[in-house]
Amino acid sequence: MYCFQCGEAIPDAARFCSQCGAKIEENTKLEYALETGESDYADEFESTTTFEPMENASTTEAEETEPVRETKHVEHTAHLHKHHDKPILTVKPRMVTWVILARYIPLQINLTFIGSLIFGFIVLMYHFFTNTLDHPARPFVFFAVFFFVLVPIVVYIAYRRTMDESYYEFYPDRLEYYEGFWTAHHKVLYYKHITDVTVRRNLIQRLYGMGTIHFAVPNRGPKYEGLFMSDIEHPVVLLDEIENIVRAY
Repeated sequence: MYCFQCGEAIPDAARFCSQCGAKIEENTKLEYALETGESDYADEFESTTTFEPMENASTTEAEETEPVRETKHVEHTAHLHKHHDKPILTVKPRMVTWVILARYIPLQINLTFIGSLIFGFIVLMYHFFTNTLDHPARPFVFFAVFFFVLVPIVVYIAYRRTMDESYYEFYPDRLEYYEGFWTAHHKVLYYKHITDVTVRRNLIQRLYGMGTIHFAVPNRGPKYEGLFMSDIEHPVVLLDEIENIVRAY
């Protein structure tokens, strides 16, 4: 609700405006008249309404609470600007398809063998009890081919979506990274917690000009070794940029 006299926002339970002292009851009637188009009442109200001064206690309370409200607004705005500034650097991992599929060859072979046995046996029993058995080996061959083709397709789609959803943003004081597709993770690593930044490159990564950047942090447990940015292109050049950003903080 707003005062018609001075335009100041006033609480619903208040009896007087904290700025000009207008009565809230009459003010409410005027708002209703203006909204419904009863202009005669509004003109009459403006010519006959008198204002009573506020009590000293109410004036003191308004003067004390207004700066506090403004201070909280400024602090909240500064907090929002701090966590919504633009990133200095954004890094995304690269996906090499055959490398990803090669990692899952053991799983592909196992599922092909186990899936063909289980589902082939189920289909074989169905045809046996329904007296429609024609080629006993056909169900096993079908499910073997099915799982052999299905596994790499699922792996490729899952990894592609994961790579699309994974990226690392470097801000003036922190690193925010988003990882995962099935289970999405959003974490923040402040530069003040980073103790060392190194690059690791295996044989396949060297062939494609990629590497893994490791951010070491103080020991937080036996299973936590810091943050690993895997399959990053031009890791050595990128390492210099990251070190400059971290040192600038």
